Amino acid sequence: MNQVTSLLIELCGLEDKLKKRLSSQQRAEVSAQAEEILKKIPLPIQGHYGRLRDAGKRPLAEVVNGICKGCFLTIPYGDILRMKDSNDIHICDHCGRYIYVLEIVRPEDLEQEEETPEPPSLEETVRPSKSKKANSKPKKVKSSSKKN
Repeated sequence: MNQVTSLLIELCGLEDKLKKRLSSQQRAEVSAQAEEILKKIPLPIQGHYGRLRDAGKRPLAEVVNGICKGCFLTIPYGDILRMKDSNDIHICDHCGRYIYVLEIVRPEDLEQEEETPEPPSLEETVRPSKSKKANSKPKKVKSSSKKN
C-alpha cells in the first residue's frame, strides 16, 4: 500500500474521532495529529480530499470483494490487482473517492462459496410404492333405490 494512502487512512480515522464527543483537550490533541498528517500529504491530494470532505462525503473508501464501499459499485478485477501491486494512489471511477485494498478476494473464491448444492439423486427423489390397497381403484357402490 502506498504511504500516502496509509496517511489518508490515518487522517480519516482522526477526523472520525473529531466527530465524536471529546473534551476540549482531546479535541486539540486529535486536531494537532490531523494537522501533522495533513502536512505530509501532497497538495493536489489535499485539495481533492478537502473537496470531497467539504461536499459531505467520506474522502476514502475501502474496496471489499471488488466493491467500493463509498458508492457500492463494482471495481474491475484488473484495477484491483493494479491497486494491490502498485504504489500509486487510486480514485474510484464512479464516486471520485480515494480507494484502497487491504485484501484481495479472487473471483474464483467467490464462485466456490456461492455454489449451489447438487440436486438430489434419483433414488432420493423416487417415492416408495404404496401398498396394493392404496393403488386399487375404489369400488362402485350400487345405490339401492326402490321404485314404488
